[in-house]
Amino acid sequence: PFPLKEVQEQIRAALGKEPSALFASIDPEPLAAASIAQVHRATTLEGEQVVVKVQRPDISDQIRADLGMLHALARLLEAVIEETGIYRPTGIVEEFERTIFQELDFVNEATNVKAFFDNHRERLYIRIPRVYQHLSSRTVLTLEFLQGVKVSQADLAKHDQAKLAHNIIESSFRQLFVDGLFHGDPHPGNILVLPGDVI
Repeated sequence: PFPLKEVQEQIRAALGKEPSALFASIDPEPLAAASIAQVHRATTLEGEQVVVKVQRPDISDQIRADLGMLHALARLLEAVIEETGIYRPTGIVEEFERTIFQELDFVNEATNVKAFFDNHRERLYIRIPRVYQHLSSRTVLTLEFLQGVKVSQADLAKHDQAKLAHNIIESSFRQLFVDGLFHGDPHPGNILVLPGDVI
């Protein structure tokens, strides 16, 4: 994790105001820290519980430097290994570059979450967090906090397992076959069980 002071600096730079003018509080301990960003619980000025995903300082520069090395290696592979004719290492690196920079732009993620939210609005068995657009930017994403337990850690004896399984499968099929917009990383750690067997 990176320190709260840097989180606050990132919020200030991204949203153009002091964090205290945007949030009533920000938990100094992150909920999660990963390679691109870390996530903190926070409370809005209106008292709503949210999570704030804040991009790591200088991550864009670090990724550009790493991509420079990958491009050089890919060009070297193509120059010295004939068997690369089936696939182009430089093409793979270029595709990765496009994807990683899309992931670095939290506006894309906010747009996808909002579309996902809209698709599931009438489906009472699933809850998608709401995006706080005015508290989000290219490097900061603020979402509604949902209190739940990861399905991989839930005490399933306390839940209607058939209903949970039905809700997960029903949601997955609707995403794939009705909406055409689906969760790209639906592993058990990314699915929460909420009260009432809602996912």
